[in-house]
Amino acid sequence: MSIMSRINLFICYAREDKNYRENLRVYINDLEFPRMQIWYDGEIEAGKEWDEEIKKNLNQSDIILLLISQYFINSSYIRNVELKMALHRHHDKKSRVIPIFARKCNLEKHPDITKLNGFPEDMRFFSELGNEADTEYANIQKKIGIIADELAVDKDIRDSLKSQTEKGEAARQITQLQTQNRIFLALTPTAEGIQERRRFQAEAEFSARYEGWPFELVPSPAESKANTDHPTDVWLQQQMQDCLYSVHIVSHPKELSEGPGALQYAMARRQAEKNNFFRLIIWYLSEDIRKAMDPALTRELLTHPNARSNQEIFTTLASLENDRKRQLANMRKDFSETKKVFMLYNFDTDHGASLRIRLKEKIEKRPQLAFRFSLPDSALQDDKNDLAACQGAVLYYGSADTRWFVSRQALLLDATNTPYKLVCVDIPEIQEKISRDLNNNAFKTIRGDQNPEVGLDDFLNGLLPTP
Repeated sequence: MSIMSRINLFICYAREDKNYRENLRVYINDLEFPRMQIWYDGEIEAGKEWDEEIKKNLNQSDIILLLISQYFINSSYIRNVELKMALHRHHDKKSRVIPIFARKCNLEKHPDITKLNGFPEDMRFFSELGNEADTEYANIQKKIGIIADELAVDKDIRDSLKSQTEKGEAARQITQLQTQNRIFLALTPTAEGIQERRRFQAEAEFSARYEGWPFELVPSPAESKANTDHPTDVWLQQQMQDCLYSVHIVSHPKELSEGPGALQYAMARRQAEKNNFFRLIIWYLSEDIRKAMDPALTRELLTHPNARSNQEIFTTLASLENDRKRQLANMRKDFSETKKVFMLYNFDTDHGASLRIRLKEKIEKRPQLAFRFSLPDSALQDDKNDLAACQGAVLYYGSADTRWFVSRQALLLDATNTPYKLVCVDIPEIQEKISRDLNNNAFKTIRGDQNPEVGLDDFLNGLLPTP
């Protein structure tokens, strides 16, 4: 297995905000991130040219944190050198630039900063958080860890692309799945079909321009007009070859069994046979049309997602995109030297529980394990996405209410790509909770009153066998 790529993190800040930098370093440190090189201007060695060192380290950075304040904005060196370099690297996708909102200031005149996703979320400033500050620093710690893992895996995938091995083939498949964003919108001969196709194109263009819809429709309107009556095999293959999905409009009962519609459907099926990720969507313009079709073909079409309106097309595509993201997360696991363990727990009731903390510390002592945990007020979908990227999961059940536990237990049951699962039931009422709430046959279970550390060791040894 290859050595996990090292990640370089650069902290850009004004000297007047040194205290905020030091608070951040409590959480972003060498102990929590052993494979990360963390740099700020305090690391400049005596005798070295500071401008040269700052530029050199900025140009080597994978993650750049901007500690935002009025002092930061007022600094001519930051504005004219560091910020410009950082934004240029972010635009070229060489670095991930993340604002950290330190002291309250007005950013209306700085869209280059506000357009970036920063922490704390919703542009809340640490200077106004009071007792919530530690919670937000912990959130940043977790999210920086996730980003660093993603970037390290990205590096490993790029380095593997030219390899003629199974890993190289997997890297090429991942790259293809990550970069494909085209949808083939099938041509249709009827007036009603053409009208609906144009309407869908207009809505898609609006969504792409104003709502960040990530897809491009092909063929273009001009190409569609020129090829509607007699599309050729070669032209259709060119249109479909880089597509991730195809949408087939059914505007009359024989649309997919005769003429150009049948040719497009057959080409899409062949594309799906060559590309495991390619999906067809069948769009019926009316239920009467579907009922009038050949029954055998109708049954075959049930193997693909079906839709009755352009809005259902958007909904279906969103669902397929979620499937793609989960598939990508599962494929990317093989490129991480570390195995990830996600701890689900109720932050409000159990963050300070002594057993939960002991279990966390025990997991973190394994250098080949990367630890993740639930964020405050995390939604079920957030926890589901975190689970998809992890090989192991620990569900801690202490003082959380039954509804919270049962919903997270259901997530574990559904997380088929997370093979190693453990439930820890802690005080109060351990036996009552086990009898009432726990699916006892589904998971390995440890109790807070019966040597839980031993059970955790057995679980971790299964996840990461010792040589």
